[in-house]
Amino acid sequence: MLELSEESKEELRQSILRNQQSILKGREDAIKFIEEVIKHNRRMAKIYKDSKFLSDKNELEATEERVKEWEFRLKEAKEKLVQAEMEYGERYPETIQEKALKMGLTVIRGGALQ
Repeated sequence: MLELSEESKEELRQSILRNQQSILKGREDAIKFIEEVIKHNRRMAKIYKDSKFLSDKNELEATEERVKEWEFRLKEAKEKLVQAEMEYGERYPETIQEKALKMGLTVIRGGALQ
């Protein structure tokens, strides 16, 4: 069996944490993207609704349908993010130092809080 030094174990742990945080960040970015797509489609729907051209009225229906589809995708993406955050929290509980940093406290070298 492979024996790892404490330093190597900590490096591995930090690498795994960075990877998981990157996944969460990717999910957050996807949610922001979907929200922007919905905003754009709503603006387009308003333009089509205010238009006097018949072809734009037909386009309005398609755009409104796209908004519904993207809203469904947004709901799914948010649910997946919540699930991923819960799994991350269970798998990698925060250390005392991490909790302190989130609270805005200063962590000094020995782990003491200020």
